[in-house]
Amino acid sequence: MAAENGHLNSQFNLGVIYAKGRGVEQNYHEAFKWYKMAADQDDVTAQVTIAMMYVKGIGVEKDKKEAVNWYYRAAIQGHVNAQYTLASMFAKGQGVPVDNTEAFDWYMKAAEQGHISAQLAIGFMYGKGIGVNRDDSEAVTWYRKAAEQGHPNAQFNLGVIYAKGRGIEKNLAEAKIWYQKSAEQGNESAERALEKINI
Repeated sequence: MAAENGHLNSQFNLGVIYAKGRGVEQNYHEAFKWYKMAADQDDVTAQVTIAMMYVKGIGVEKDKKEAVNWYYRAAIQGHVNAQYTLASMFAKGQGVPVDNTEAFDWYMKAAEQGHISAQLAIGFMYGKGIGVNRDDSEAVTWYRKAAEQGHPNAQFNLGVIYAKGRGIEKNLAEAKIWYQKSAEQGNESAERALEKINI
């Protein structure tokens, strides 16, 4: 009754109940209906849930363009995972034309909130000049942020940068440290790099 009367939390909770089949038969169409009511009232978690359902075709026809709309609504409210996912969709051209500048902007918003994969993406984009002017020192900054949080690919990339001296003074000892950290997490490229490094 509360959900039918527009109570936002009740609408979202009813969506969860139908999605998980708690005390009712599981029904994704019904779940979608209630999630959307909450999302229309700007509930950010519901908006992200709706977007994911559109991406995967759960309870609704697959529609990546519609997913972008819902991720955008959550992203402008500061939802970090929505910002990251929206950036990825712009980068890959999912539901929207490829737009690396837009992708960079949304990755940056997520990266500034500490999103580790967004920080890696920002480092990569600065390093390659994708969606932004190439800037090796900025690439180092963002790879380091992700590497220090334990991202194995960022650790490997930081090792490469130290090994080559791009945007930072060449330092093979430092490169070895980062390769080692990455290799310890199972990064095979880092393991191969360690075998080749001569100090």
